[in-house]
Amino acid sequence: SVAEDVPISRRPPERDFTRVTATPSAPEPRPKQDRLERDARSPARRFLGRRPDGYRNAPASSVRSVLWNWSNFAFSVAVTFVLSPFIVRELGDTNYGIWVLVGSLVGYLGLLDFGMRSAVTRYVARLHTAHSDEESSRLVSTALSIFGSLGLAALLASSGFAVLLGHRFHIPPSELGTARLVVVLGGLTMTSSLVSGAFGGVVVGLQRFDVSGKLEIVLGALQALAIWLVLRDGGGIAGLALIQLVTSTLRTIALAALAFRLY
Repeated sequence: SVAEDVPISRRPPERDFTRVTATPSAPEPRPKQDRLERDARSPARRFLGRRPDGYRNAPASSVRSVLWNWSNFAFSVAVTFVLSPFIVRELGDTNYGIWVLVGSLVGYLGLLDFGMRSAVTRYVARLHTAHSDEESSRLVSTALSIFGSLGLAALLASSGFAVLLGHRFHIPPSELGTARLVVVLGGLTMTSSLVSGAFGGVVVGLQRFDVSGKLEIVLGALQALAIWLVLRDGGGIAGLALIQLVTSTLRTIALAALAFRLY
């Protein structure tokens, strides 16, 4: 026959009509894209700024970072300029002198930072650029452990300052108990500040100066309002110390949330 004369290599391939044609499968879920779309519409995105299409954070523009840094600086100067006469007038000479003395003593505990926050900032920026996220996570975890230990040391040191306060400085006996309480509250504030160094180093290491500037302005405004209300009602230096502790704690919580959100 004619079919037998045609070489096998030139024959058209036989079709298998018994094969069932597979129906097109449903599109695969896109959890990453869905999450990014939800993030773009969230209220927190307006605070953090626009995010690129991906999980990795992009640094803010240099102009925006400079503007927010200078805005934060100008706001801090303005608040200090306005509040300082009010604080001196409401506290009086004696209590204001105690407040300055206690602030100086507790301020020395900030030396326990030992440059750790700057180191976290440097290496987070370096590891983030190299996409070494696991190493960056271990670095921040280690820094957080160290800051926690240093915070505990600051608290113990402030307790020692409180015990020796009446023996080394001429403080009126009627104000000695309040002064010791303020020293302890200052130690707690320094502890919170040291712990926040790990999270603050992440935010700055990602070059999100705009976010940190916004946060500082918001906290500064709330702190100034609280100081005015407390001193107006006669809260004294104990009220000021409590406001500083609450503000520092809020800063630590906010920086931790931002660090996890941005990275």
